[in-house]
Amino acid sequence: MKRQIERFGWKIVEEIIPTFEGEPRWELQDYIPNLIMTWKIQRNRQIDPTIIDFIAWWDDMSYKIFTSDCSQCEVRGTSIKLYFKKDKILKIQRSKNTWENELTEFVELLSKEESKRLKEGSK
Repeated sequence: MKRQIERFGWKIVEEIIPTFEGEPRWELQDYIPNLIMTWKIQRNRQIDPTIIDFIAWWDDMSYKIFTSDCSQCEVRGTSIKLYFKKDKILKIQRSKNTWENELTEFVELLSKEESKRLKEGSK
C-alpha cells in the first residue's frame, strides 16, 4: 500500500502509533474495531495533510492488537475506505487482482478528495 501511494506522488509525513496503557475494559459481545495507527500523507503543501486511520480488531482471547492485524483503513472525515487483502479476524480473503483494483481505486479517490479540498481552499 505504501508503495502504491508513493507512486502517485504522496508522501507519508507522519506515522502515529498510539500507545495503550493497561488492560482494555471488555464487555461481552464487544465487536468495536480500534484505531491502531494513523498516517498523515501529503502531496500538495497548499492544504493540510490527509489523515488515514488504520483499524484493527482486538484479539478477544489475548486482548492484544498488532498493526499486522489491520482489517481496513479509512480516510478521516470522508467515506473513503480500503479493506485489506486478508482480514484474519473476519476470515475474508480477496484475490490478488481484486485487492490491486481496490487499492488503485482507493488512491484515485484520495486524488479526487485532494482536488476537492484544493478547490474549497481557493474560494
